[in-house]
Amino acid sequence: RADHFAFAEMLRVVARHTEVDSIERRQRIEEVFHDACQAGQVSSLVVRAMQKACPNDIVLKDLLKLRRNDTPVSIESINKFPKNWTVHVPQEFRRVSSRRDHFQKQSFYFRAKKTSTRT
Repeated sequence: RADHFAFAEMLRVVARHTEVDSIERRQRIEEVFHDACQAGQVSSLVVRAMQKACPNDIVLKDLLKLRRNDTPVSIESINKFPKNWTVHVPQEFRRVSSRRDHFQKQSFYFRAKKTSTRT
């Protein structure tokens, strides 16, 4: 049975081997995340891998089922997710503290989009 390390690694593989805006990436991310939720293995590692793999905050917010005022950057703990998503996650993997990484990824994504639309 896959644990949260395996799900985070699968998301990293998807991020490395698919095009950023591709339908394939979105589908693979959804599949892996759904499986992690079903297994109760949505840890901070999985959330950080999701932040890096998702093409933008809109997709990420949709997948994480965040409320209107919540943002992917505001996630500090996986305790805000449904209990059945996180039931098998050890305590030391419940805190999400990757705001700087998330901002860097998002700014890189939007800079890349600007330069690709200019050419």
